[in-house]
Amino acid sequence: MKTEIHPQYHTDAKVTCACGNIWTIGSTAAEIRVELCSKCHPFYTGEQRIVDTEGRVERLMRRFNLGSVEDAAKLAQETAERSAAAEAEAEAAVEAERDAARAATQASRLAGDAPPTADDTAAATDAPAGESAESTDSENKGAETDEK
Repeated sequence: MKTEIHPQYHTDAKVTCACGNIWTIGSTAAEIRVELCSKCHPFYTGEQRIVDTEGRVERLMRRFNLGSVEDAAKLAQETAERSAAAEAEAEAAVEAERDAARAATQASRLAGDAPPTADDTAAATDAPAGESAESTDSENKGAETDEK
């Protein structure tokens, strides 16, 4: 063993628990403080007792000066409400687009134009957000003329 690299070993190190229990052990630290021991831990005592320690959220809020836990909960609730409203709005826009595409398809049928093909019907009902059935049809017709 090398000399002068090892920490000092205390054979009579004192361990103090939050419940008041004290005992001695061998350690490199002269004094140790713990929150739980075999005298107060619920597993050993058989009782379910809540240990009063600070929660993780409260500790984070205090550490980064983010306000109180109530403020964080309120902010999270507002964010969730805004997110739900935006999602509902986007869903309504997609549904309106689908209705417009269906109406355009029905109008072309009533006007006596050629009956829509299976591709036109699929395009009218499955058009991605931001596209209508007309833009999909015009893109398909343009591709057909380029091939000839």
